[in-house]
Amino acid sequence: MDSILEAVELSLAALIFCIAVYFFIMLLGDIDRYTEEAFDYGTEIADCSYSEL
Repeated sequence: MDSILEAVELSLAALIFCIAVYFFIMLLGDIDRYTEEAFDYGTEIADCSYSEL
């Protein structure tokens, strides 16, 4: 009985770990997208100010 309980605990812990890793990767993907948009916006501002010179 104890071994079955341990196996269930381990599988639940593995499942929770996988979900946490998945959300972490999704969060990193969002951060990457936001930094890319900010970089594009910054280059647009730089292009505008450079063309005005």
